[in-house]
Amino acid sequence: MGSEALRRYHGLLQSTPLRVAAVPAQTQLARFAQIVGAADAHVVAAAVEAGADYLITLDQGLRAAVRAQASFPLGLTPGEFIRQVLPSHPTYSRAEHE
Repeated sequence: MGSEALRRYHGLLQSTPLRVAAVPAQTQLARFAQIVGAADAHVVAAAVEAGADYLITLDQGLRAAVRAQASFPLGLTPGEFIRQVLPSHPTYSRAEHE
């Protein structure tokens, strides 16, 4: 990624509101562990409880498990997110030219 693209990416990240999700309760962890495995249960449970629209991961197995569940956030790779989601961000066209 070139320095200009990286600068635009950082600008988009700064303009996107982020939330820190609480650690899910043990009952939620157990429920999600049955679907995605114990190692990833905390990530998916927190994303679902926080109402996340996307779960960005390079883990192919986790992404596939998340995509198979209609009630889960959409599982995307970072590249998919950049190509498919960022262009619809309200400040994307402005950041593209700054």
